[in-house]
Amino acid sequence: MLTNLPNELLQGIAASLDSESGVNALTRTSQHLFRLLDPYLYHHNVQESAGASGKCRERRRRRHRAAPGCTPLSVAILEGHEEIIRILLDLPSTDINHRGTYRQVPLFRAVQEDHPAIAKLLLNQDGIRPNNADEDHITILSCQSR
Repeated sequence: MLTNLPNELLQGIAASLDSESGVNALTRTSQHLFRLLDPYLYHHNVQESAGASGKCRERRRRRHRAAPGCTPLSVAILEGHEEIIRILLDLPSTDINHRGTYRQVPLFRAVQEDHPAIAKLLLNQDGIRPNNADEDHITILSCQSR
């Protein structure tokens, strides 16, 4: 079965497809492939059309704001508010390894949203666990390699 292939191989297959519709068709075959390849599809949209990608990114942000498990830290990361993140990190109640939507930790979200300064800020925190994987066993490193 296709979903039994390693995530890196599935990502390589998606990267080799010539059209957005091909990647889209692949993402619709299973929930696992959707979660794995949906970020790649957004990335493809960014390269093809700046206007369309802005709409897609905004739609994705709205979806995650309302998602269960969304913390103030994860919202600040989605919005790229570095100063707010600094304030939140100073609070003892902020869990930098909290698994939110799709079991993703804040560092994963910072990398996925392409916020390198925020990712560096999180990596400098005591207790950060950078090797956490999400519910589909996608690691931060594999997310960044896309």
